[in-house]
Amino acid sequence: MKTLFTCLVTLFLFVGMSERSSACVDYHPDSVVVNILADTINCNIIIEVSNLNMFGGNPNDFCSCGITNALGDGTNILWVAFVDAVTNEPVEGFDLWGYADAAGTSWEDADPGTIDWNGFISNVNSAGIVAGQDVKLWIIIDSLDSQWSWVCGSDEGTVMEIFGQLSFGTDEWDNDGQELADTHQDITSFSAAWINVYFITPEEYQEHIDILENHYNSVGENEVVEFNMYPNPSSTTLHLNANGQVEQLIIRDMVGREVFTQKGKVKELEVSHLPNGMYIVQVEINGHLVTQNLQIRH
Repeated sequence: MKTLFTCLVTLFLFVGMSERSSACVDYHPDSVVVNILADTINCNIIIEVSNLNMFGGNPNDFCSCGITNALGDGTNILWVAFVDAVTNEPVEGFDLWGYADAAGTSWEDADPGTIDWNGFISNVNSAGIVAGQDVKLWIIIDSLDSQWSWVCGSDEGTVMEIFGQLSFGTDEWDNDGQELADTHQDITSFSAAWINVYFITPEEYQEHIDILENHYNSVGENEVVEFNMYPNPSSTTLHLNANGQVEQLIIRDMVGREVFTQKGKVKELEVSHLPNGMYIVQVEINGHLVTQNLQIRH
């Protein structure tokens, strides 16, 4: 069991507690609840952190999350999102959260005792962030690395033990300097006493994904464009499926820079030239804009 503890999963999302961290989330260590939702059939995991509330946030502010890579390279983090504590609807003020190499590097600089950070950032959109909104953080993992796949079939105590040193927080992101605005060193770990484990069905896992996909792909009050791309992660050719005509496609890196644009009818495209990392894919379908995350993994 000692060996097991040396491999414990640690999720570090630092929290900026100053006024500068206007695009981030406040938390109270004595009341935070961490729920581990495990799909035991497909070994998919949802980490849900609740009892959080928003700082304020102005349009064009950025917020960053850092997540250590303790789960292995074979673990794919599909979504990172803040949702309303009651409705489970994504916070309106945040754009799509996505992976950024620069953010990962900045988290490593902020915490030199660890390596292999995954960094995520999000832009505050025109809606802005309302201070005091009660929210939850969802980290949706699309299958664990093979070395951890046995966890999903374990009992509640084992799952609690593995996730027992989970810690979290957020920090404001300086988009001009491409670094964390504040390098907070206060790492708050949670013992198993603050962790609940729930075993869920694949359908319940999919319900969480549907909430996020319907929000970010919504094009009207009662209309949702059907769009998917595969394979994702991708390394060579990316195929597109939609219930309408894909008229334009733009790929952006996680700081918003265009790295690829194609106009006209698009059914597939070559992505082998893109470096490893997460990207935002924007497609125009019948005059509507749809956004999804794309991971490039060579």
